[in-house]
Amino acid sequence: MLGLRLAERHELFLDGAATHTMFNGSTVIDKDGGALMYVFALAKHWNLFALSTHSRNRFLQLDYRTTI
Repeated sequence: MLGLRLAERHELFLDGAATHTMFNGSTVIDKDGGALMYVFALAKHWNLFALSTHSRNRFLQLDYRTTI
């Protein structure tokens, strides 16, 4: 995970992972995923955030999935 503080009340986080495995010439695991999150500090202990996730999993025949 990579985090970046843009200003005192603004933060940005980026996370990604990939797993690819082959066995006897066949793909067993082939998946990628990532997430991007923006955080705005409203007050002490109160945050407002927006999260976007993206993934692809060839083994499950999931070409692409996103959540916002």
